Amino acid sequence: MFSLWFRLVCFSLFCCWQLALPAQSCLVLSHQRKALQHFYYPGDAIRVQLKSDKSRHYGFIEAVTDSVLILQKTIVFPRPGEPLEDTYREWVPLHDIRLIYKDPMNTWDVCRQFFYAGTIMGGSALIGVVVINTLVFGVTPPIGAFIVVSGLLVSGIIVKYAGRDHYKIGKRWQLAVRESPLQFETSR
Repeated sequence: MFSLWFRLVCFSLFCCWQLALPAQSCLVLSHQRKALQHFYYPGDAIRVQLKSDKSRHYGFIEAVTDSVLILQKTIVFPRPGEPLEDTYREWVPLHDIRLIYKDPMNTWDVCRQFFYAGTIMGGSALIGVVVINTLVFGVTPPIGAFIVVSGLLVSGIIVKYAGRDHYKIGKRWQLAVRESPLQFETSR
């Protein structure tokens, strides 16, 4: 294959190229007890809730500094005579972030949403059928119908509230700003 000399030269060029890249700040959400980390880079979509006024902020990360998360928002105006879109920036202090919401498009969350929506709608439809049969046709519903309806509704509600859609910043989840994901974590 390749000689040892050639491999060493390629490795040293790669290391020099990696060191010459400009450092890019990213927001790191890490779990204290588990080895879980989520990285948010500039350009990523993020949704947060603040501690002070419980307001929610959504946008694309434009920059991350030591104390501020800068979000870029785009508003589209569909009315004629107005500009097509307007872009503005929002400054979110990192110490004021209470919740970071998950990306809702992973497989488990989509399946969970379909399941609980289907079971709740199915249970509601069966309630409607039982009520119409009782009121219009005078048929007394069997006890099994009530068991099925209640089972559908309860399972849908359990699955809806079984998973969390956010990370709460505090004891378990910590926020940190890093220049590169290769740096060691410092607590803030």
